[in-house]
Formats: sequence, C-alpha cells, structure tokens
Amino acid sequence: MWWQKQASKDPSDRPKTTWSEMLAAQIDGEIIRLSACYASVGPGSVTLPDLSSCLGLSHPYTSTYDLDLFANRLLAQGLYADELQPWFELFPAESFLIWVSEDFKSDPAAHMQQLVRWLGLDMQLLDPKLREAGRKLKPVHGRTYDGAANAEVVSRMRRFFEPHNRRLFEMLEAKGFGAVAARMRQVWPQ
Repeated sequence: MWWQKQASKDPSDRPKTTWSEMLAAQIDGEIIRLSACYASVGPGSVTLPDLSSCLGLSHPYTSTYDLDLFANRLLAQGLYADELQPWFELFPAESFLIWVSEDFKSDPAAHMQQLVRWLGLDMQLLDPKLREAGRKLKPVHGRTYDGAANAEVVSRMRRFFEPHNRRLFEMLEAKGFGAVAARMRQVWPQ
C-alpha cells in the first residue's frame, strides 16, 4: 500500500507525516471514489457497481493487478454484501458456512471442528492441535503500528460502512443466517 511504501523509504526522503495521516488520506480518497461509484448505480439498486473501474484498478490479468488490488481496496474488500450477493444467487443457503472472524480468532479449534462436521469429514483428519477446543493459533499478522487510529477517520469509516453493513445483515437474515447477522451487529459497532 502507498502508506507502507512511504514508511519503508529512507527517513530523510519521507514526508513528515505519520502512518496514520497517510492511511487517513488513502481511506478518505477511497471513501470518495466508492461513494461516487455507488451513487452512479442509484440508491437501493440491485445492480452492483464495477468497483475495479471506480477504484482505477488495472485488468485482473496484468502484472500490476495484485499491487493495485491491495493498494486501492482497503475499504472495498470489506463490502461483504457485494461479495456474497453473486454467490447467494448461484447457490442455496445450505451451501454456505459463515463465521464472524472475531469468533474464529477467539477459538479456531472449535471453528475447525465445526467445519469438519459441516463438510461431513472424519474428525480424525483434523490436525490434532485443532481437536482441542479453546486452543489458540499463532497470529498470522503480527505487525503493529505506533499511535492509534484517528477517531475522526474511524468515524468516517463507520458512516461509510453503515449502509453496506445494513444490507449485509438484511441479506444474511433473509438467507437464514440471522444469528451470524446478530453477532456481526455486536462486534461491528455502527
């Protein structure tokens, strides 16, 4: 991401801004582009906007696509209703097992056991470390940053995500995942 590239430069070459200021600028730009993108299809539209075009991403089969995708989709990757909608149109609800990531992180073994049962597999195929309920896994992402996220930026992000999350919750409830939607409401303050 742009702000990570900036942070890795020689300190004398870097602008005198903090990582949180660079991140805030990137988030604000993405909020503007995404808001315009959704406005272009109209409120309440069942047609999803072309986010790649709105965010200026290269074509998926070009060498810069992965870099573009991760540098310009900080917020877009969290638009879960947009990601689930086409899948829900193709497959019945019983084809899905949906978790809240915060719950998975707190007890990955229980979730892996649930997955094995849901898939109808033999529990003995599960790694022994994941057969013990309550067992924690090592964090995959261990990066930390100095300072806290700017409260105003967090507030802008919450305002941006609110209608998208509401649509997600409604979609999940309509497909029979009301308990998941209720849990998301608990862990994702609006």
